[in-house]
Amino acid sequence: MRLIILLCLAALAMPASADESASRDRGPVDETTQVPFVSGNGQANFRRYLQARAPKSFVLSASGIVSWRAEATAAAARQNAIESCARASPLPCLPFAEDDRLVWAGPLTIDAQLSAASAQAAATRLTASSFAQESLDRGVAAVGDAAAAPIIGATPTSLPGGRVITTTALRDALRRADRPEVIEVSSLTGPRIATIPGALWLDKAGLGRWQVSDESSVHAKLFRDAMARLAPDKARALVFTCYSATCWQAYRAALRALAIGYTDVAWYRGGVQSWIVAGLPVAQSRLAAAIYDADQELDIVLRQEAELAALAKPDRRLPRLDVRRWHAFLIAAHDREPVFHQGINRIASLLARAGVRPEDTGWLSSAANDESRLPTRDTLETLFAPRRMGRNDGCFVYLTSHGDQNGIEIIAGRDKYALAPAELGRLLDRACGQAPTIVVVSACYSGVYLDRAMLGPHRILLTAARRDRASFGCSADFEFTFYDACFIENFEGAGGWAELARRLSICVRNREAETRLEPRSLPTATIGATARNVTMIAPPPARRSSTPRQRPSAM
Repeated sequence: MRLIILLCLAALAMPASADESASRDRGPVDETTQVPFVSGNGQANFRRYLQARAPKSFVLSASGIVSWRAEATAAAARQNAIESCARASPLPCLPFAEDDRLVWAGPLTIDAQLSAASAQAAATRLTASSFAQESLDRGVAAVGDAAAAPIIGATPTSLPGGRVITTTALRDALRRADRPEVIEVSSLTGPRIATIPGALWLDKAGLGRWQVSDESSVHAKLFRDAMARLAPDKARALVFTCYSATCWQAYRAALRALAIGYTDVAWYRGGVQSWIVAGLPVAQSRLAAAIYDADQELDIVLRQEAELAALAKPDRRLPRLDVRRWHAFLIAAHDREPVFHQGINRIASLLARAGVRPEDTGWLSSAANDESRLPTRDTLETLFAPRRMGRNDGCFVYLTSHGDQNGIEIIAGRDKYALAPAELGRLLDRACGQAPTIVVVSACYSGVYLDRAMLGPHRILLTAARRDRASFGCSADFEFTFYDACFIENFEGAGGWAELARRLSICVRNREAETRLEPRSLPTATIGATARNVTMIAPPPARRSSTPRQRPSAM
């Protein structure tokens, strides 16, 4: 997730539909074409796009997130690139290039766009029935419990107890005297958010696993109080929105409003991305309220760190599990930003320095030039092939990528899939059996791997975020993600796995505080009953003064 949100720019004037946008040719693109909003790494990503075969599409957002895909058809490339970008970007993702032609139509500043919209108000007409996939049915079932609904991913086409409103219907409703109250719930960092003009920003109202009826929940009380202040009339028409049709936050907030007695609740499924693609203006909205108790969550983090400090002391009732030979499995599962490949590359160096043999280190990367190194389902099966594990052998597994509540997203050429917890658990059982196993998953929502298929008395599982939280630092502006950077900084000095988990929590907490990012990612740590005394990865004492090994040359 990108740190610097360019809220001052977040308005893009686009043609009437995504298809029209893609077909508007503005000339050729090449390596000299400057991509707006991005850093040098983003520009390098565009150069990689130029080398790919057509049909292909390159999309970007004003938050600096980019994505590109090469598919069998131009429409498929555009759709998949937009969806991939939208998973990481808090702002709408729109086409920049199709094949080797420029199709970008923006950006205009908010003031310029509003001025143009005002001058042409009498002639404004939407020429399509839906925009940016707002009516696309992906067969996702509606969920009636806000706490059980996902945070991100394909969304349903209905809202239990409420209704779905389209772009054209919302535009018309906002022109009436009895216009609905629009409530924006996208979770961003900053004093303002770019959204539908006149919308109230109720930050983080769609996050969390709390029940709105729970009298003991601080978050539920904050939500009820904010709604009573912002919309005191429960018969007032309300429209909840967030950034795109892959954002569940507005859906979840709408369910919560229905649960506390609001009777006329609509969900704008397409969100701000559909609004912008339709050529409608956006405006900056100040924060009206936030459903987030920073002090309460800090207490949760500090309690976990205290528990990890206690676990860092060896349990003398358990045998010491002295692993002398580590088998390492390193996977960088996304190619859009270089941070993931850079992360496993540096971690491979650390492992080599700690005595892990190159022949015991296997790796896959979406950024690899060698197709045999791409993390396809077949190469994953090969990487986690059954092996003979000795009495003093152990496994170390590190995965880093983007993620959602289905698991980490894996890109392997044109193949894209989510690695479900049950599938990763099967691979671990296959390769490592009952050997002591350390699993690190560095991705947004990686807490989903705290699953029965993944856990065991012989396993330690560390994740970069709780199952309902994003993690930070996965944009092209950074060398490593926040969590990967913290792992790299603290691995060699930690005296044990619980101590390392505590250090990771402190490091991530400090980075998020320094950059004022909320809500906290809340990294997790689960230590199996017999895994507490598993030794750290370190060279045997006799080798501590020897020349450090180099990382595997193949990477």
